[in-house]
Amino acid sequence: MKKSILLAFCLLVLLSGCSSSRLQLDLQDQVGAVKLKISSDFLNEMQIQTIMPRIGLAVKSYELQGTGPQGEKITRTITLTTDSSAQVTIDKLQPGKWIFFVEAKNADGDVLGQGGTEVQIEAGQKANVSITVSPPEGPGELKVNVSWTKKALAAPIVEGTLFNQAEGSNTNITFLPGEDGNSASYENTDLAGGNYILAIRLKDGDREVWTNKEAVLILSGRTSEANHSVDLDSVFEDFSDGTAGNFVDDASGRWAVVDGEYVLTIEQKGDWLYSYYDTDFSDFTLSVDLVQTSGEAGGMCGVYFRSSDGNVRNGYSFGITVNGKWYLGKCEGIIFRQINEPGGYTMPVSEHINTGLNAVNNVKIVCSGPTITIYVNGHYIYTIDDYDYDKGKIGVQGSTDPYWDGDESLYVFKFDNFSIIPHE
Repeated sequence: MKKSILLAFCLLVLLSGCSSSRLQLDLQDQVGAVKLKISSDFLNEMQIQTIMPRIGLAVKSYELQGTGPQGEKITRTITLTTDSSAQVTIDKLQPGKWIFFVEAKNADGDVLGQGGTEVQIEAGQKANVSITVSPPEGPGELKVNVSWTKKALAAPIVEGTLFNQAEGSNTNITFLPGEDGNSASYENTDLAGGNYILAIRLKDGDREVWTNKEAVLILSGRTSEANHSVDLDSVFEDFSDGTAGNFVDDASGRWAVVDGEYVLTIEQKGDWLYSYYDTDFSDFTLSVDLVQTSGEAGGMCGVYFRSSDGNVRNGYSFGITVNGKWYLGKCEGIIFRQINEPGGYTMPVSEHINTGLNAVNNVKIVCSGPTITIYVNGHYIYTIDDYDYDKGKIGVQGSTDPYWDGDESLYVFKFDNFSIIPHE
């Protein structure tokens, strides 16, 4: 009798377990799930602007909200440890249309970006959906102030343009002169969020004495601010007087000032020619416009700096090609070494370099102690610490492909708006 009761009890437990498992399976068939992939690639671009809001631009978390077909609410906080992308799976969702909204936040809780999507949840299935985070909508503020050496200019004028990268439009902006007579400022409190290129020109009457080009990030409800102090004891050469002023070339006979530009023409393969400004500089900001107007993609034009004797084969050099490649090198006599990543003789490609013949690129080099930072067309490119050279001449340079057969047109490189601002 006891055995019969025990057998019956075990059978009851077994049937109860099967019933519970079947119930769980039935419930899973009645709900769905979603796997969300969240990305914010634009934030990588944000962090390399020159003028930007003074807030942290690294995403530390995503705040996710979801609203279901019957008004159900869910929230999730996703903390990041490495890059700015994340994935999350949400189970037990009622079938129907769900709306998801996400905010990207920095460590202080500031909103850096927003994104959202709608997804149809099916019973018993898991949907895969991507959400791309974009800058928050709404205007931000831009403030720019330019000042210069007191009473150094007889008729100072500051002009500027603001290029909207998303729209491809260029707008002239007005700088208002300061009461002190040696400054001017621009302010816009209702500037649409996004990425811009700001170009500034300081003139004395019709003569340009200083130019600058920078990338700008505008975020909704935030202020992006820049202050430029121009030392007019610095160097500015636009070659408009038909001469190369204080430049000393390599005696190759290939350098000339033509139509307000410093022009280098090379007719032999493997040539590396140069011309330097005959003053030593330690810490400085160098800016120059350069362009290749003839020749093949194997040619390179650029600048060199901290050269002990003015020769391009001593010190550091930076160059770009017409197909968007660039290098940062260090040279001592015949020994040349590329010091930017990935190293060796592999040149990286930058989307910020304007490509093709006749495409003008502005190159800016900032040297502060051992730190060398490179910008092209206002965009950050690369930075490195190197301790081998701390002072020397600064110049412009061009080279040809060592495998060029010489049958094509000559290599022609042009340089303009050469400026050096020494750091105190």
